[in-house]
Amino acid sequence: DEASLDPRAVLSAARHGRHKEVEVSLQGGFDPTYTDTFGNTLFHVACQNGNKRIAKLAIKYGGDMDAQNGKGNTGLHFLFAYGYPDVAEYFIEKGASEEILNELGKGPREGIR
Repeated sequence: DEASLDPRAVLSAARHGRHKEVEVSLQGGFDPTYTDTFGNTLFHVACQNGNKRIAKLAIKYGGDMDAQNGKGNTGLHFLFAYGYPDVAEYFIEKGASEEILNELGKGPREGIR
């Protein structure tokens, strides 16, 4: 497979759970800290979709578990808000911070709205 370095293609692959495509792109040099227009990284997108495997890839290749998007949300905020507490607990065990507040002053367990 040819690696796509186009951020839209990689984030779309992440949204749709195409982990092999994402991994090939990361191996090919895709920057896991790239942010879209909303400030979301690959880790955010994986967390929004509850995809632990892709979230782990993002971190393995240099992504930041504590990165905040344009509204101040971290991956943990999305994992708890969208019903993936088991995945959230995994990343907390791996060192993701529960102390980061979004622009509304809410921690990850308190929601995104």
